[in-house]
Amino acid sequence: MTYSNEYEYLIGNIKSGKSPEQLSQEAETYELDGNKVLDIIQELFQEGLLTSPNVPSLYKNQAGTGKLISKDWDKAISRLKQL
Repeated sequence: MTYSNEYEYLIGNIKSGKSPEQLSQEAETYELDGNKVLDIIQELFQEGLLTSPNVPSLYKNQAGTGKLISKDWDKAISRLKQL
């Protein structure tokens, strides 16, 4: 599968149970910017749409290793479509 940008990639993969680091690395296999994927995920964290067991590490510019969790995936994905 190919993705036109990092947002499209996350819309299709954010619920996969992968960590931010795994999503970032996988995005690079599709020739997308892994750092931008982490930036988008961080923005969703800041908006309270996502959480993860290792959130503090993301704010230190290091990828978290825990899977992403959301109370409302539909809202998180809707926000991705707006960005």
